[in-house]
Amino acid sequence: MAKKSAKDKEAELAEREMEDRLDDELFKALEIMKLPPKLFITWDHNFVDYYAVPIFEGNYVVGMKWQADKHALIPVGLLTRLAVLEDAIEAVEGKRKRKRKKKKPTSGRRGRKSAFSPEKIVQILQMKEQGMKICEIANVFGVNHNTVSRYIKQHKNKEAKAI
Repeated sequence: MAKKSAKDKEAELAEREMEDRLDDELFKALEIMKLPPKLFITWDHNFVDYYAVPIFEGNYVVGMKWQADKHALIPVGLLTRLAVLEDAIEAVEGKRKRKRKKKKPTSGRRGRKSAFSPEKIVQILQMKEQGMKICEIANVFGVNHNTVSRYIKQHKNKEAKAI
């Protein structure tokens, strides 16, 4: 890769400085436009919302005025810079989204680890076959009756699929 000449470096520096100035002016304009509306009373004694709108000279914000609508005539240079910044933001967010989509390979399991070992599940199923109530089984293992009921249902579903 060839080294940049002094003129190229100066041109690049001047371009960055211009971008920084445009960014500053764009920020000023957006801050003005974010101001909350003010309530004005007309000569007819009607209430009207007035919105802050920046006043431009070239690409520079020179003041602010209040008007009945939110429309502002933003110079082309600032709109172009805004479009460049929005594209850059979308590119960064797109990279973030792509990174988030990658998932670690799973071992086939999802969610929490089982509350019971396979041996305890067998005990639960045997107690149920012997005629114990679900609430009694839950008390023996110190868990909620819904947990025991869920394990019994899962076992029945596995048996049904096996047949």
